[in-house]
Order: sequence, then structure tokens, then C-alpha cells
Amino acid sequence: MVLTACRTFNVQYVTLTSSSAAVYVDYGTKAAASESGNHVYTDKDWSPEDVMEEHENYYCLSKTYAEKRAWELSREDGCPYKLCVLNPSLIWGPMTKGQNHLNTSTNGILQYMDGSHTKIQNGIRCVVDIRDVALAHITPIADNIGWNKRYLLFGGAPRFTEVAAYVKKALLANGSVGARTMAASVPVEVEESLMPTVMGPPADTPLLFDCSPAEVELGIKFTSVEVMVKDCVNELLESRFSGSEEYCVGNL
Repeated sequence: MVLTACRTFNVQYVTLTSSSAAVYVDYGTKAAASESGNHVYTDKDWSPEDVMEEHENYYCLSKTYAEKRAWELSREDGCPYKLCVLNPSLIWGPMTKGQNHLNTSTNGILQYMDGSHTKIQNGIRCVVDIRDVALAHITPIADNIGWNKRYLLFGGAPRFTEVAAYVKKALLANGSVGARTMAASVPVEVEESLMPTVMGPPADTPLLFDCSPAEVELGIKFTSVEVMVKDCVNELLESRFSGSEEYCVGNL
């Protein structure tokens, strides 16, 4: 409906937020099919619809269908706008000032702060800083570049052992009594079993990707994982979120 409205009102430029869900949700099939035993993800990759159907992953399937439909609409005769699509992974970093609900991405950090995770997850997750995502949306319109392209926005693919260490470091550096108390709850032991293989290769294999187009063409200098975790932790403390039980599935 939004893109139909853009057409009706002769909008000239559209930057669309898609998702990594439309890129690398292949349940390890691409890594398994490669001679190297791994796969480097680029903007040419799409999450395979048949594999997502098989696993009844309708959320990620819907993200893929939605992006493909956006591309179809942008190529129809008479479409007045140019389209650029951004595919961010899990988004961390600072929150909106005064935010009064806990969203999916930040909940992943808070679960290490409040002790919800008694052990560190044995796996990897692609993440990106919200400030980099925002800049990637603004730049095509401001500089008139990147049209008819999609860009992966993956700032890093840390193991959760790294994430837990960054969370604890940020809590200790914060200095408040509450932060120091939370720091004691951050787990140090790693779960024995690997996380399920859904996004990219199995969890004991590095997750490889190429975001150089976003860096070279859009000028994005991706924020380090440590900085995005630190800023997220401090914002959660400032906003007085104290436990992951405050998370509601509807807060996406």
C-alpha cells in the first residue's frame, strides 16, 4: 500500500527497509553445497523460499516475498520512483530517547544483563548499529546514489561469547550500583550444544559476508560490535529497563 501511494503521488525516491531474513535464512544449505564448506553472503543472495517453506519459517518467507514484490512494483511501466533496498541484520546500538517499550533486538542484550541467559549461547549472529542503518537509508536520497541496488548492512558476526564479554565490560564501566549488580549476572559458561542452524552455516562455522558495496558506494563505516553493545547497554540502563520480562512479542 505504501509503494502504491508513492506511485499515486509521484514520489521520486524510495529507500526500503528489507531484512537479512531475505538474504541468509537457508538452514546451512548454501554452506553444505559449497566446495569450501562455507558461503560468502552478498547482495546477490536470497533466502531460498522452498527451504523456508519446508521449515515453516513464514516470518522470514514473508520478508523475502515482500522485498521481491517491491522490486516488481519498482520495475512496472510508469513507476515514478527509484528504489534502493537495505537489508540490515539484527540491530543494536542506542535506543530512541524516552523509548518506553523493549524491542526484539535490544531484548537480546538485556537477556545477558539480567541473567535470563544462565549460559552463553553457543553460536553467532550478524548485527549492525542503528546509526549505520539510518545513514544507509538517508545517503541514497541525499546523494542520489545506489538506485536499483540492494545493500547488506552487516556490521559484524560475533560469537555470543564476545557479546557477553562486551555486555559485562559495559556494565562495569557504567559505574552505577545497578550496573555492577547486573554485571555479576552475566554468564561465563558456554552452552554445550550449538544453536540451531537457521541463518547461514552451522554455529561452529564462521559466518562470512561481503558488505563492501555499502562501504564503498554509500560510505558506511560500520560501527564495531563492542561500541554498539556498549551504547545499547547504557541506553537500557538510562531508560530503566531491568529485565527481559518487560519484552512483549508485539514490540518489534
